[in-house]
Amino acid sequence: MCELTTSKVDDYKNSELTESSFKPTTSRVVFKKPDSLVFDLQHLYNSKIFSDLTLKVGDEEFKAHKNILCARSSVFNTMLNYEMEEKLTNCVKITDFDPPTVRKMLNYIYCGQVEDLTPEVAL
Repeated sequence: MCELTTSKVDDYKNSELTESSFKPTTSRVVFKKPDSLVFDLQHLYNSKIFSDLTLKVGDEEFKAHKNILCARSSVFNTMLNYEMEEKLTNCVKITDFDPPTVRKMLNYIYCGQVEDLTPEVAL
């Protein structure tokens, strides 16, 4: 939402302008673009622009953004805020999950949604 305040001036030609000459009027403009945040974060992840962290899973590497991961995951927040190896190397080695599972996890972290979640992957 955006709020815009403008002023009207009464008889500005015939009088000296003073603070009381201005009559504030307020307009509210509401512009809502649904899911634009999700779209923007998904684009940020897919484009890899400004990525500053690599997640290594087996032979695959996933580029990510520390600030997004830390904001959305207490595990990443702890890992990347203390003098741990991951913070110093800008690399997280994941051995507990396979690449498809990490891809789904990152999609959830960035977009808040998981597609094609099966019970096997969820466990």
